[in-house]
Amino acid sequence: MLRSKIEHLEELLATIITERTALSGNLIEEVQKTGEHKQTLMDSVEQTVRQSKTLLEHLKQTMPEYDQKAILDWCDPSGELNHLRDQISEITSRCQAENQRNGIQVRQQSQYVHTALNILRGEALPSAFYEASGEPSRVHGARSLGKA
Repeated sequence: MLRSKIEHLEELLATIITERTALSGNLIEEVQKTGEHKQTLMDSVEQTVRQSKTLLEHLKQTMPEYDQKAILDWCDPSGELNHLRDQISEITSRCQAENQRNGIQVRQQSQYVHTALNILRGEALPSAFYEASGEPSRVHGARSLGKA
């Protein structure tokens, strides 16, 4: 069960990285495809998490004085189960970090589109310069694209 979770998480990580490549290249179809695949993988990971929790809860009821690490040590004195648990934790953290990077990229691209639309509409852009009072500079008024 833990090995299956690791396989799903590794595939999820690869999919998230592929998604970032598609986002960077503005490959809309690829972004949609990887997004759907990512959701399927996340559902699979969630299912294995539920199975693991059910099993651990059952073991915890039969051995209430032990924590999760001790229960896994009891089940597998070689320590392989704890090693797999640590590996799952590491891959999960990497998936979260990479997914956050993708989210930042999506927000930046959305901001660029919003700014471009404002320019096309002739709306004032927020100034990168400030007056002595700390207020944004209004020296450069908005001009429509046709007047530029």
